[in-house]
Amino acid sequence: MTRALALAVLGVLLLAPAAAWAQPLRVAIAKLEGGRATATRKALAEALAARGELVLDFAEVDAARARHGGRAARIMDRLDAEILVEGRATASVLDLRVHRRGAPRAERLRSTARDASTRLEEILAGYEAIRREVRVESSDADEAESAAEEIPLELPSSRAEGAELEAPAAEPLPPRKKRRIPRDEGLFPRAIEAGVSLGLLSRKLRFQDDVFDRVGGYSLGAAPALGFYARAFPATSLHLVGLEDLGIALRGEQDFIESSSREGVTFRTYGARWDLDLLYRFPLGRFQAVAWLGYHRRVFSIDSAIARPPGNNLPGVPNVRYQAVRLGGEGRMHLVDQLFADLRLSYLFVVDAGAIHSALWFPHGRAGGLEISGNLVYRFTSFMSVKLGVGFERYHHRFNPELGDRTIVGGAADRYTVYELGLGFHR
Repeated sequence: MTRALALAVLGVLLLAPAAAWAQPLRVAIAKLEGGRATATRKALAEALAARGELVLDFAEVDAARARHGGRAARIMDRLDAEILVEGRATASVLDLRVHRRGAPRAERLRSTARDASTRLEEILAGYEAIRREVRVESSDADEAESAAEEIPLELPSSRAEGAELEAPAAEPLPPRKKRRIPRDEGLFPRAIEAGVSLGLLSRKLRFQDDVFDRVGGYSLGAAPALGFYARAFPATSLHLVGLEDLGIALRGEQDFIESSSREGVTFRTYGARWDLDLLYRFPLGRFQAVAWLGYHRRVFSIDSAIARPPGNNLPGVPNVRYQAVRLGGEGRMHLVDQLFADLRLSYLFVVDAGAIHSALWFPHGRAGGLEISGNLVYRFTSFMSVKLGVGFERYHHRFNPELGDRTIVGGAADRYTVYELGLGFHR
């Protein structure tokens, strides 16, 4: 806990009423967002517990939220909670939503006071008004029972006088489990994610069973690559059952390849990649899974050089334009502090490979692909992260040659490797 929040908790405890609230409520405090999320969550829990509330174990709340997403009513039913608190905490703003069981909508508590102590005091004052409404809406039997157990208390006229009074003994509370405060606020994606990256691309194309040795391979050591990606989950803020985890993703990569040389001849070379996917995410506690189905396109073309007889101006390597249906998934796991690991795996059902499967090269060819990548992600603010990653793509070809074909080759393996450093934005 930061020093400011520690002082805030101390101040709230000193200014709290001498008597704890009668009949404690079961309060669930969900994982907050923002740069001060973890410390504020703990400070709020301690302040409410000091006033007599039964604050539920953080791990149980996180597990229920991971199971039911943003559906507050289901979370409270699962935990048997009467109040659910969620929201955002930054260095300057404390913005919370307080859900009451049975209420049609959440109450908003917001404080922009200069210091953390004042912000927490203002939030607790608003919370006290909300908890009174919870008791007003209780059943008549509960009201009669609570009225019989209430103890009249004359409020002191000053803080000094109140300090001399002893608080009546509160009802014993069930023992609380030791709280485990996870530090994985960056595990779950926001409504929008985007990022850019700089990387290096390499390629190796190798042909197999070249009977007449007419086709040469191709190698690219390293070329600069600029990439971007964007993900959006439009229904996240609407809390629509079944739709809040549905999203779309767009990814692009442009490769800057100056030339490919063979025997002193220079060829213009172009490379790019595009993906468009439909996503669905599955929050599973400290682990998150995402599945996708979409469209994939990878282009690598080498143009003919300027004709200079008697030299050969043809590159001698077929161009490719892979178009595929992309089916795969991603897993993200929290490692330590704000460090996470991603692993992605996709199979590419290639429906078109471009010129390599034309009559000029291998007209009976078939192809498929596999993609695997991994990233280490570090979130250094509530809305920004940096990643270091590596990705592999491999396309396998079966050319199925027949008598009369111009070129007799059994198959080929086309491999791409990308190393990248990226910056991500989350909102």
